[in-house]
Amino acid sequence: RLSAEGLPTYTGYTGIAQADLEIVQGVHAMLTGEALSRGYSGEGTSYGGWVSVWWFPVPHVDARLDFVDHELAVGTAKIPEKSALVTAHVYF
Repeated sequence: RLSAEGLPTYTGYTGIAQADLEIVQGVHAMLTGEALSRGYSGEGTSYGGWVSVWWFPVPHVDARLDFVDHELAVGTAKIPEKSALVTAHVYF
């Protein structure tokens, strides 16, 4: 198939599933899974998983810690990626 500009188009998919459990008031534990297929011929599917803790200590303030594990499909290669992310927000 070609786009209106005459460029090839690809049909892929993306998906995410998340579970959230409030351990005690204001503290959440979350598990997230994700998948991505860009639809390129010969390229596999990328997968990822997150383990997160999200804290709401007072109204309008939150802090979050995420541990992320990805397996990225690039062509026929699978590239592992691990990371940690700390975020905090103050909002009105």
